[in-house]
Amino acid sequence: MADSSGNSVVSSEINELVVLGTISGPATIARALIKRQSEPSAQIYKIGMDIYGFTLVKIDNAKVYLKKDGKIEVIDMFAKEKPQEVLSSQQTMQQGTTSTNRVVKSISKAEIQQKVLNNLDNALNGVRAGPYRVGGKIEGFKLFSVAPFNILYSMGARSGDIVKRINGQPIDSTEKLMKMWETLKTDTRFVIELERSGKMITYDLNVSE
Repeated sequence: MADSSGNSVVSSEINELVVLGTISGPATIARALIKRQSEPSAQIYKIGMDIYGFTLVKIDNAKVYLKKDGKIEVIDMFAKEKPQEVLSSQQTMQQGTTSTNRVVKSISKAEIQQKVLNNLDNALNGVRAGPYRVGGKIEGFKLFSVAPFNILYSMGARSGDIVKRINGQPIDSTEKLMKMWETLKTDTRFVIELERSGKMITYDLNVSE
């Protein structure tokens, strides 16, 4: 098997390295959360960075490609997609107030600060995401996998969701998504429109002190 550059790709595990999360897309936004099994903490890597003697050359939705001595090794998260969660009306009411597919929830500013802004590892851990394209055009950002311990899960996100708009602004470029990410530092309300199993859901998130 060969990659797009024609190099031979050897699909094998690099036993010491574990991929915990990925964000795919252009090099400006693509990130991978990787750790050594023997070390307690993970590090966030960008394309082109050195990882224990390997160079990170590509990030996919569930894989990272590392190059060394002209050979490319692939680390796969081996994360199987879980069936799409369908919440009962009782469960939905417990998680937030709903009205015509609208969910109102609150999240503390301290939690956002602690789990996202102060430690980006937490935001990436257990997440696989990337641009959602239709006819070559970005029409949202798809969450291929969201682990229950990730803050996005507690905010309402589920595996398979496609985030279409944030505060009324369409997610039609990765650069715009990064700018919106920065607003987490100051905004006190987020209206997130997403598609789940073909249906639109609006999450109205209020940030409390």
